[in-house]
Amino acid sequence: MRRMDERMKRGTKILKRMGRDGLLEDQKEACPDLYDMTVGHLFGDVWTRPHLDLRDRQLITLATNIALARTTGNHSHYHSALHIGITKYLFS
Repeated sequence: MRRMDERMKRGTKILKRMGRDGLLEDQKEACPDLYDMTVGHLFGDVWTRPHLDLRDRQLITLATNIALARTTGNHSHYHSALHIGITKYLFS
């Protein structure tokens, strides 16, 4: 249980840096397991790996979503990109 608490803390910290704190509260209520996996594993483990900084991870995520023509999920990534200092000129 302690390992999960550390993962959740790291994930919550990354989400806050991205301007997304509180964004997943609906998910937490509707599907607690998915919330734990999203915050704990995706943001707590994957997004905190040392090889890429937060800006690079966000740019890669946006580029991948655009290349795959994803119609959902991009709004929060655009918001996060702007929040961490990626300028809107990169999107034009």
